Amino acid sequence: MIHEINKAREIYRLESDESLISFAKSNVDSLSPEIISVLIDELKKRGIGPELIQHIESKYEILDELKINNWIEIIRNSKCPECNQKGNRLICFKGRNTFSILIKSTYLKRTFIACEHCKAKIIRRLNYETFLLGWWSFYGLFRTPYSIILNLVNKNLNPKSEKENMTRYVLYNYKQLKEFQSNLDEYLKNNS
Repeated sequence: MIHEINKAREIYRLESDESLISFAKSNVDSLSPEIISVLIDELKKRGIGPELIQHIESKYEILDELKINNWIEIIRNSKCPECNQKGNRLICFKGRNTFSILIKSTYLKRTFIACEHCKAKIIRRLNYETFLLGWWSFYGLFRTPYSIILNLVNKNLNPKSEKENMTRYVLYNYKQLKEFQSNLDEYLKNNS
């Protein structure tokens, strides 16, 4: 992610003013929130397109690091969506699942938010389901071990990766989080 941001920063720095404004007008909808903030920073640094900057900022509320960290703390201190207990610090992790039937194989990757105890249960459940239901097609033969190995790697996730996952979760779900702020526990239960 950091590499992509630095690459975008370098590309935007080398663009002419006209092409940067044209790019911002036509492609902003397809950019991730991190890249949008890099684009806005470059436009501000050059002092071009103030009305375009205002339009982008109003359409895509740009989150600074302080807002992101506040949301991360709010989520971490919420009730666990799995066991419904408060007090255990919540973490964000990815879980993978593979299902196969004869010629069709489905590989699912989901983001979960849960306490440490529930994380182990979720990964165990995903691995059991994958182990039992993943092998039954040609592609399933390859996807099943891949899913299981990645789940086991995620089980022992280092804090830096967990922080990255949580940051991504906040960035991609910000509008819904803000909408459900008063009932965040219910939102987490239904969407993780």
